[in-house]
This record gives sequence, C-alpha cells and structure tokens, in this order.
Amino acid sequence: MIERVKDDGDEQALTTGIDEKSLKAAVWYTVAQIAQEEEIELGRSMSEPFVASLTELVYAQAEHLALELKAFAAHAGRCTIREEDVKLVCRKSTVLQELLEEEAQRCNTASSTLMAAGTKNAGIKPKKLSKPKPVRVGGLAGTSTSRNLID
Repeated sequence: MIERVKDDGDEQALTTGIDEKSLKAAVWYTVAQIAQEEEIELGRSMSEPFVASLTELVYAQAEHLALELKAFAAHAGRCTIREEDVKLVCRKSTVLQELLEEEAQRCNTASSTLMAAGTKNAGIKPKKLSKPKPVRVGGLAGTSTSRNLID
C-alpha cells in the first residue's frame, strides 16, 4: 500500500506500509546470507557482531542513497525517481556507471526484441523476461576478486 504523507501542506515522503524494523530485519537477513556464502568461499568465519555492523552500514548507505535520489528528483521538479537521477548519484564511481550502462543496454535490447517480436507475431504473447541476477560487487573480508564500488 502506497500512501502520501503530508505535513503543513508539503509532501514529505511515500510509505509502502513496511515499518523500519521489518526493513532492517530484511537487510540483516540478506547480509547474513551473503556473509554465509562468503564464509564458505573464503574458508573463514564472520562473527555475529561483524554481520550486525555490516548490516547497519548497508542500511545507512541505503538511507543516504534514498535521500540523494529524492533530492535529485526534487531538484528536477519531479516526485518520481528516474534513471538519470541514479546516474547522477553514481557519477563519482566509474565501476557503478559501467554496471548501470551494461544493465540499461541489456534492458533496452530485451525490450526492443520484445517489441519487434510483438509486431511480427501480433497474436502471440511475448515471453516474460526473467529477473536479472544480482551482481555482487565489493565483497566481504578483503576478497580480491570482487570489484570495489567506491573509487
């Protein structure tokens, strides 16, 4: 459920009905899952306090990203965050810019292929695209094979 929150006549935020506690729990679960995968790959164990600290770091970074995206959209006079807002936030990281460009090209290619197939086969429904697999960047515990997002 999305609802607009107003204070003194100004739009403040959009909420999705998910409270902060549930969101933090979901972030913790995801970070813990990735940590377990990295433990197996690296042959090292990660303490619970480390996972908790990493979760807080990820959550704080996500909050910061959300505020920046909201500010860029508001500066452009919009309430909707667009691709160009994400590109502006990531402008200082060449690795992130490259990943965004690759994903945008992949999405554009897939959608143009579907549109072309739709005009040729008007009676046939196009196949739904599978969700893209997440790309792990900036691994845990100093892995050298992962790509660092911060330049």
